[in-house]
Amino acid sequence: MRIKLIKGKQKEMINSLKENYSWFELSKLLGVSEGYLRSELRHEQRLLS
Repeated sequence: MRIKLIKGKQKEMINSLKENYSWFELSKLLGVSEGYLRSELRHEQRLLS
């Protein structure tokens, strides 16, 4: 299932989580690669699912 957030909210949410975790830790927690999280998800090129 995918949800579409208001533009900017996905980036805001990822950046907020990033304050407490490293990119590596956050990517493991979400089950995605670090590069995918840092670029495509953070810059809203893809949606979280």
